[in-house]
Amino acid sequence: MTRPRLPLFAAMLLLLAATRLATAAETAAQQSFASRDQLRHCLQADSGLQARAAAIAASDKALARLVAQVKAEAAQLKSLRRKIDREGDGDTAVETFNALARKHNAHVRKLNRDTAAARPVSQAYKVDKSSYDQTCGAQVYRAEDMDAVTRERAKAASAP
Repeated sequence: MTRPRLPLFAAMLLLLAATRLATAAETAAQQSFASRDQLRHCLQADSGLQARAAAIAASDKALARLVAQVKAEAAQLKSLRRKIDREGDGDTAVETFNALARKHNAHVRKLNRDTAAARPVSQAYKVDKSSYDQTCGAQVYRAEDMDAVTRERAKAASAP
């Protein structure tokens, strides 16, 4: 009694697979391609996002250098304060410490300002990148359209 069910089950699986293949073929045939104007827009947006990402990376690098400087100054101040506390080097050492502390505090204020200024720029980039990904990420282009638009962009970039 088990044997007749096995061929029936296999036939049902084959029918299901054939139906899915036919549906996938219809979907691929109905798939629409983005226009050249849409492609131009997406490539232009991508170029702008890449430039912004490079600027953000440069800003982050500068902030990292400033963080390192602030940490080094803090360590230097800590060491100098211990020395003053231990040895009591007098007014000259205290004046030196105070001058270094003023510079350090100015650097900390600059770091805080620069970090606060960088935050909205980074957030705006993330929003724009997400929008770009949703708009352009799923679009399908014809290879000949990509080649044509790429040639147009190269020609425009080389023009004086």
